[in-house]
Amino acid sequence: MAVELVPPKEEWRDAQDRDNNIKMIKRCVGQKRQPTAEEKRSWSGEAQQLLRQWTRLRIEDGVLYRSVTDSRTQEEYLQTVCPAARREEVWRGVHLAVAHAGVERTMAQLRRRFYWPGMEGENSSNNWWVSDVFANMVGVPVPIMEHDDDDEQEEQEDILSNVHKDGPFKAVYSDVRTKMVEMEERNVYCGVYNVRVLLEKEDPYRTVDYRGGALAALGSRDRLVRLLHVAERKRAAPTPMKGHAGSVRALLLCEDRRMVISAGYDLNIRTVECVLLLSGHSSTITCLDQQGDTLVSGAKDCKVKVWNLQTGRCREELKFRHASCVRCVKVHAPQVYSSCDRGLIKTWDLHHGALLRVINVHQRPVKCLYVDQWHLVSGDSDGQVMAWSSSCDAKHCLNTFIHPKEVRCVTLCFLRVITGCMDGKVRIFHFLTGDCLRVLKTYSPVLSLHCYGFK
Repeated sequence: MAVELVPPKEEWRDAQDRDNNIKMIKRCVGQKRQPTAEEKRSWSGEAQQLLRQWTRLRIEDGVLYRSVTDSRTQEEYLQTVCPAARREEVWRGVHLAVAHAGVERTMAQLRRRFYWPGMEGENSSNNWWVSDVFANMVGVPVPIMEHDDDDEQEEQEDILSNVHKDGPFKAVYSDVRTKMVEMEERNVYCGVYNVRVLLEKEDPYRTVDYRGGALAALGSRDRLVRLLHVAERKRAAPTPMKGHAGSVRALLLCEDRRMVISAGYDLNIRTVECVLLLSGHSSTITCLDQQGDTLVSGAKDCKVKVWNLQTGRCREELKFRHASCVRCVKVHAPQVYSSCDRGLIKTWDLHHGALLRVINVHQRPVKCLYVDQWHLVSGDSDGQVMAWSSSCDAKHCLNTFIHPKEVRCVTLCFLRVITGCMDGKVRIFHFLTGDCLRVLKTYSPVLSLHCYGFK
């Protein structure tokens, strides 16, 4: 039976009569009498919740409705009381009707047509409303870079006015020349999921790196680096790797190079079997990132250093500094991105060492960054995740995603922002609308997050 936004009354009458909770309420409303105390004792919790709407309930043509008055327009409208057997179908039907919008838009349309007890709370605990197989190509405006071809710029100029009028981020890009880029969007990780526990013991100081291969690297305050087989859930090496004189604070697993890079309290950056020992920081190393032969490190000495993995040398001519502890670094040639305890995000030129951009919007330490060709995403200890254009010409935030606690990790995949929060939840947001599409519960603080394929 397909869901229609104006439901056939005969179908809804029969569906309500098959629902025991609604059937009892309908009988009382039809008789214009409230149930006795004796009757209510045998009723379910949902039936008693529905009974609290007594003054709003009415029957028309055998269908039970709830009457609601719009507080702004004073317009009265009727919500069909939806039986339990049809709720998932209703969610999916309304979500499809609003073109796969997120929670807020789906809920707004749902409230206009349907009601059942607890419907407001269910949107955060199930994924009825979002299709996990949804895929689409969507045009996203991005700033035109200086190195873009002149011919490409001329082709895009004809559609710039339409972009600003109708496209997403129109206010942010109102004074920036843009072009449309086709991007794929998918509701990744919005379906049924399983949790595989690799280690039973919780460790608030653990750092993890996983790149989608067979192995995951782990380090902690015990100064050891361990490799785990993800599929087999066992250690890849019988003995952990030693060498650090202090706790391990940052890890990079480079399976293609057969290399693990680790750093931490002892100020040194090491590789497996100590093929390289990189020294240069004067305080605890907090973060690492790598692209090709370029390794970038950040530390409590407020410095960001760039290293060559082939030679093991630091590029001393690059004076990348913050005024407080560096919390996250990312390299996406030809730029290096870094964040600090003061909430600043800086963009540096990797070739010439120039400071290209400073984002001074976050009020708390920025603990995580994600960057790709077009976008930059940042998360702070106050629970705010902000999306930006990676172009230095665009000054304003594209979107903000709010969390109840500190966000420690973030990534962007198929126009979905995926975050790990200290409240023990992984959230999936629609990058363009800001809607939260799914919440995955892990029941312990999410310290790191690595997304590869559909894992």
